[in-house]
Amino acid sequence: MTDFRNFYDTWRALVRVQNGAQLGADLYFQTDRDRIGFEEMPDFFATCAEEWAISVTQVFETGASLAARLDSAELAKFRMIQDRHLINLMKMRFDEEYHCSSDERALFLIFHKVPPVRFCSAMARAKNRSLDILSDYMSRNAQTAPHLICAMTTAFMLELHHTLRAFIYFERFNSDAERHFEVAKDGDEITNSDYSAPTRNRQMTLPDKGKHGSVELF
Repeated sequence: MTDFRNFYDTWRALVRVQNGAQLGADLYFQTDRDRIGFEEMPDFFATCAEEWAISVTQVFETGASLAARLDSAELAKFRMIQDRHLINLMKMRFDEEYHCSSDERALFLIFHKVPPVRFCSAMARAKNRSLDILSDYMSRNAQTAPHLICAMTTAFMLELHHTLRAFIYFERFNSDAERHFEVAKDGDEITNSDYSAPTRNRQMTLPDKGKHGSVELF
């Protein structure tokens, strides 16, 4: 299958969450500290969304070797998918919309044969960059508390869980011997010559536009 949209239409029902979408989130939100952190995260995103999204996307593209493996057209497709997913992640609701955009990103990675180890490496870099930005935000906002760090790290655990679920389901149902993951390719650590880091565009609006306004990314 040479077209991602056809691939996505074929696989999205097979990798989707089988249990209620809320169940996974409930398993992670066990204390009041967990819930308070997630309630306050949108205020962090309102202040830092542009810096956060650009930084996270760039370290993800290099960490997952997308910057080396994809041409500019495919990288633009990834950024549109990433845009949609980051919007849903910033809402911190982990609802059906979140699961759909998570699956879309996972299937894009699978379509381009990016293996789970590359995804996890990229997410580790994105998590660390997020904590750098969050720590700077907390130093400038004395009223914030460490439960924001708990919320951010838990969010990345959810990200790992839902994306790796899609990888597992794909492996379970995939019968195409030629569609295997490519852990290493020549030049994976070198970005393509036409690679440009993410900048601003007109695609992203903050979850609560009325309260936080809008921000343009990539």
